[in-house]
Amino acid sequence: MGAAIVGTGAYVPNHVVSNDDLVRIHGVDTSDEWIVSHTGIRARRWASADQATSDLAHEAARRALDDAGATPADVALVICATSSPDYPIPATANLVQHRLGIQAGGFDINGVCSGFVQALVTGFALCEQLASGLVLVIGADTYSRLIDLRDRRTAVFFGDGAGAVVLAPRAGSSWLQGSSHGCNGAAFDRIIVPMGGSRTTTTAAGIDAGEHKLRMDGRSVWEFATQRVPAAVRDVAARSGLSVTDLDLLIPHQANLRMLEHCARELEMPRSKLVTNVERYGNTAAASIPIALHEARVEGKLGSGHRVALVAFGSGLSWCAACLRWG
Repeated sequence: MGAAIVGTGAYVPNHVVSNDDLVRIHGVDTSDEWIVSHTGIRARRWASADQATSDLAHEAARRALDDAGATPADVALVICATSSPDYPIPATANLVQHRLGIQAGGFDINGVCSGFVQALVTGFALCEQLASGLVLVIGADTYSRLIDLRDRRTAVFFGDGAGAVVLAPRAGSSWLQGSSHGCNGAAFDRIIVPMGGSRTTTTAAGIDAGEHKLRMDGRSVWEFATQRVPAAVRDVAARSGLSVTDLDLLIPHQANLRMLEHCARELEMPRSKLVTNVERYGNTAAASIPIALHEARVEGKLGSGHRVALVAFGSGLSWCAACLRWG
C-alpha cells in the first residue's frame, strides 16, 4: 500500500501589512527599500486579534477536504505542524479535530519551519499503514504574536498562514519517492524563544526584556541555510534515484527570497523551477511550504508526473527534504 495527495488547501488572514505599514504604523526601525533589497519581502499577512493558529489551520484543512471531495468522517488522523500553538497544552491538532467534527486521533509536530515536511513524511508513513481513511496534514503558524517589533532582525520577516494536504492510501507506489532530514542541536539557540518553557518560566521581568519573543541570529541562519538547502536537495534527489536536473520544481521554505535565489544558483537550477511566495506573505514558518504547494498546483505549475522537491530548514537547527512524484 502506498499513499497519494488527493487534496490541498491554504488560508492567509485578510489583514495585509506592507513594509511601509511596519514603519509608519508599527514603528519598526527600517524602510521598504532595506526590506526588499535584503529579503525580497514586500508584504505579509497578520492574524486578527480574535484569530489563533487553530483558526487558520481549521480553514486551510476545511478547504483541503473540500478539494479532495472528502468529509470529516473520512479522516483517520490529523497531524498539525506548528510552533505557535493556541496553548502549550493541548495539541493544536486536537482543536482542529474537534472543530471539524473529526472522530479520529491527532497530534502536533513542533519542527518549527521544518515542521510541515516532517509532518508530511510522517503522514505518508502512517497513511501507507491504513487500510482505509485519510490523513490530514497541516502546517500553521501565527508568528505575528512571537515577533518583537523593536527588533528589525525578526520583525520584518514573519507573517501568518496555514496550508494543508489530504493523503489517501493508494494501491501500488507512493507519491513520496524519498526523504532526508537532520539537525544540528548544538546550534539550538540560533533561533529561539528563550522564555516560556520548563527551562525558563515566564516572569514579568522576562516579558519586559522581550524574552518571550523570537530571537534569531540572522547571519548564522543564512550560513546554515545556504549550505544545507543545496546539500539536502541533492541528497533527497539521489535517494529518489534522480539528479537535481531531473526535478521539475523546487518548493523551499519561504524564509528570504535572496537566500532562496542564492540556493537555486548553487544548485544550477533555473529560476523558473523555483516556487516562491515570500514576496507576498513573508515567512509563514510551517505554513510556507503547504501554501506554496497549493498555489503551485492551482496555478498549473504542478502536473501529472512532475517531480517536485520540498526542502525546509529552521530552528534546531533542523532540515527536512522530500521528493514527490506528482499524480
